[in-house]
Amino acid sequence: MLGRHRFFPDPNVKWLGELVRPWDGVSEMDLAVLGVPYDGGTVSHRRGSRMAPQRIREILYTKSTYSSDHGTEVVNTVWDCGDVEVNIVNHGETMMNTYITSGKVFRKSRNTVVFGGDHSITYELTRAAVEVAGEIGFVLFDAHHDVRTEWGVHSGFWLRKLIEQGLIRGENVIQIGIRGSLYSPAYRRYLAEKKVEFITSLELMVNGVGWALEKVFEKLAGLQSIYVSFDIDAVDQAHAPGTDHPSPGGLTGIQAIYMLHSITGKTGARWLDVVEVSPPLDINDATVKLAAELANQYIHARIGKHLEP
Repeated sequence: MLGRHRFFPDPNVKWLGELVRPWDGVSEMDLAVLGVPYDGGTVSHRRGSRMAPQRIREILYTKSTYSSDHGTEVVNTVWDCGDVEVNIVNHGETMMNTYITSGKVFRKSRNTVVFGGDHSITYELTRAAVEVAGEIGFVLFDAHHDVRTEWGVHSGFWLRKLIEQGLIRGENVIQIGIRGSLYSPAYRRYLAEKKVEFITSLELMVNGVGWALEKVFEKLAGLQSIYVSFDIDAVDQAHAPGTDHPSPGGLTGIQAIYMLHSITGKTGARWLDVVEVSPPLDINDATVKLAAELANQYIHARIGKHLEP
């Protein structure tokens, strides 16, 4: 995963993999990468997201250090902190390991991207982030609200748990890409009660990306530390088929890329997780490539340098 990753020997091109170093557990980091290869909380039978951290890295590290989109160059070390030790048959043990390991990384890194795994890991990652930063803002890209009541082990109630335990405040949360027919009025009433705001993919299509970004920035105003969680099923199944619950009517790939860069570049987005990518369910690596590009956009937004031509 680390070291040199070249498509062709162009002497004018540098590759992101050349900047990647394994973390020594001590150094302060401008940007860290962490994996959580666990899918024991997947709601459906369509598992496979435990294989995503390795595959996303493989694609990410073959990108050049320069972004033609933004005219930025990554010049600093990207520290790879490896993967959380998981026990696929022990949810509790895996969650505790995720909390402990991410806490160590978050305390040493100014910016962190985490590759899941299923969405249940976001509870522990957020818990660790709150311990580091205190009150945080939260942006969720997702087709689903993830505020179900708790019945067994699943990835559909982690946000409700964070709110109920007082780890994040509902008024500091905004969701983007909500759609489909898997919820009920009870959950909408819960979101209204907790002052969680959401933007459906239909509203995004009708009103535009600029309108949606204005709502996000208004919601996050005054908050210094932001956590962004990107469930890949926020994206339309045509652009992201490799996930446990693909569905039509979601964000396009370019909408997701543009919005993520805008939000993470204009806020204190210290943490990004990309979850629910399932390589075994993917088609021609389409979903993995999108996940890698989302991470790449975050990296350029957070540590990319604008260089003179």
